[in-house]
Amino acid sequence: MKKIALETYRGVEFLYGTVRAWSGEDYMVETPAGILKTRLAAGCLLQPESGDRVLLTHSPEESYILAVLAKRNPTTGRMQLGGVRFSGREEGLTIEAADLELLISRRTRLETAALETMALEGRFFLKKAFFSAHRLLSRIQRFDLVTEVFNTFARKFVQRLKDCYAWVEGLEQRKIGRLRYLVKESLFLRARRSTLRAKEKVTIDGKKINLG
Repeated sequence: MKKIALETYRGVEFLYGTVRAWSGEDYMVETPAGILKTRLAAGCLLQPESGDRVLLTHSPEESYILAVLAKRNPTTGRMQLGGVRFSGREEGLTIEAADLELLISRRTRLETAALETMALEGRFFLKKAFFSAHRLLSRIQRFDLVTEVFNTFARKFVQRLKDCYAWVEGLEQRKIGRLRYLVKESLFLRARRSTLRAKEKVTIDGKKINLG
């Protein structure tokens, strides 16, 4: 067995070197045996950069970088796994991928000081959702909501709209303690049948009133 192992690795050297330049998949590494043109081994996930100290295997046919031993700049680094690239810097991490899927069977918790999401399209499918915010600021050009039941419970609700349109096919019912309408210009009410009921006083005040 020992003789077979020696025969297998005959002519292969392990060398230390320093990356001097790289382009695409080719790396130029300075070693005691001279400057060698090498490629990155599949098992070396950390991508070498110029000035990094590496361990490589060399034979007359091919050379591969096996591992990065020391970084010239220890605060930055890049790692690639298939088509996914991880770029790390001091107190930061960037993940680049064409598609990213997270499959988690149980609970997920995200705690951060600030959260920012940018997407051309977003879809959320939730069986049950709970949202709590101390303050919510929203700027939406278009908002389409299709729901069977929509319940809103708020202590105070303020709306500022330039234009507001509502189409209700069935019944719209409101139960309000007090109701005030302040219309700057004109108020128009049109209905097939209209009923106004009051238990006490009804006041109609205007410069000109037309009935009928």
